[in-house]
Amino acid sequence: MPSQFSATVWKTEKSIPFDRYQEVDMANSNEYTFDFINERKLGVTTNSEEIGHDPMAWFQGADLVWMLICTILVMLMPAGIGFFYSGISKRRSAMSMIWISFLAMSVVGIQWYLVGYGIAFGRSDNPLWGSIEGIALNDVLTRPVGNQKGPPIPELLFALFHGAFASFTASLIGGAVVQKFRIGHFLVFIFIWTTFVYAPIAHWTWSPSGWSNKLGALDYAGGTAVHMSGAFSAAVYSVFFRWRYRFYKSDDENPDNVFHVLLGTTLLWIGWMGFNGGSTLGANLRTVSALISTNLAACAGGLTWCFLEFFCSKYNPEREPPGCPKQPRCPRRLSVLAFCNGVISGLIAITPAAGYVPLHTAIFFGVAGAVCSNFANVFSKCIYDLNDIFAIHGVSGFVGMFLTGIFARADIAHLDGYTTIPGGGLNRNGKQIGWQLVDAIAGGLYSAVGTLVILIFMEVVQCIATRRVKPVRAIFDEDQIVGRELPE
Repeated sequence: MPSQFSATVWKTEKSIPFDRYQEVDMANSNEYTFDFINERKLGVTTNSEEIGHDPMAWFQGADLVWMLICTILVMLMPAGIGFFYSGISKRRSAMSMIWISFLAMSVVGIQWYLVGYGIAFGRSDNPLWGSIEGIALNDVLTRPVGNQKGPPIPELLFALFHGAFASFTASLIGGAVVQKFRIGHFLVFIFIWTTFVYAPIAHWTWSPSGWSNKLGALDYAGGTAVHMSGAFSAAVYSVFFRWRYRFYKSDDENPDNVFHVLLGTTLLWIGWMGFNGGSTLGANLRTVSALISTNLAACAGGLTWCFLEFFCSKYNPEREPPGCPKQPRCPRRLSVLAFCNGVISGLIAITPAAGYVPLHTAIFFGVAGAVCSNFANVFSKCIYDLNDIFAIHGVSGFVGMFLTGIFARADIAHLDGYTTIPGGGLNRNGKQIGWQLVDAIAGGLYSAVGTLVILIFMEVVQCIATRRVKPVRAIFDEDQIVGRELPE
């Protein structure tokens, strides 16, 4: 970036044609000539019709390009979570885990267009629910949304970005159906769940009228709205269908493909840069800070879980070389699966905090998320959560929300030039910790209860309708599953 502008250009309020400047040897001069300089205007009032005539005169092109890139990166995450679950699942379920992620992404893509966005972000004074204004993206085009005092983005782009969030959350829950799901049943469930569970939580978290947003809770990119809601719903889904676990259980207890785990972790790590980087809704210094914090937390989480298992865990024959599965003297090895689990835990823990906390605290977020999720893994078998969704996403998400209340700083949030927050506990704002806990607990409980109600409702419909209505019977047919997943 040039250290000095020419006086003529600096004082000019409007763009000046390039041919009005004299030719200057810019390599050997302290003066620099620009053919165009963006004009910065404050407090300008306009309307949708005027914006529609020339949209790019009102929006920052760099912000739009950055948000499009972030949206594409987030859309890689359902594939990443599918490969991750495929790798750690048993062989008979590996292909289904990839498939179910894409199915969930497709269903939620339609749902978000039809009703999801309107419920989550439709203009409304209701603290829990949006409005029908955004149904089928009606009148969602150039209206500026996002930053209250900073440069906004078109609402259509905002809807696209948050639609990718919803698709990833649905794919996350897809990991709970391993060895216990009926495909048609899950697709109906995830449509209803996104409508009545995810969209209301997204509304109260990010909408200006949401009760949590008004309360002052800080959830930068979805610690509660994405990870805790998805994890609690996955836990309830696993417990509700625990009786199906034995039917689909096989003798193959080893992870199917560690390469898929690495591939999934890679896609998630890259996608998370768009996940957290795009939540500033623009390209600015706060975005850079959030990206660095995200990467630091991932690195710290991966190393922490890896060495924690190496030094502290009990003997695990799955990590020993073939030929000596029951010999305690076989040397321990650093686990690839442990590293990948730690990376995901660190990324989840920093998600609600990336745009609020200083860089050095990001390492602590990664360490804390990995340690807590590692110890919470013992509960996975109790709730038949074969992919450790609750232990990793739920626990790390809660840890991240809690630590955000402690380490959030006003100066970090203001790096974009307009966001103002009172800070966290270390900024002498102890009540922020309470708001964080209220938001996290409310989101988790609402997700769990909502999921249970939906599942009970679907089972009641099954009992009433499947006897006479063949299409309904097909939806609830328990034989709708990939053939290779059935026991021989």
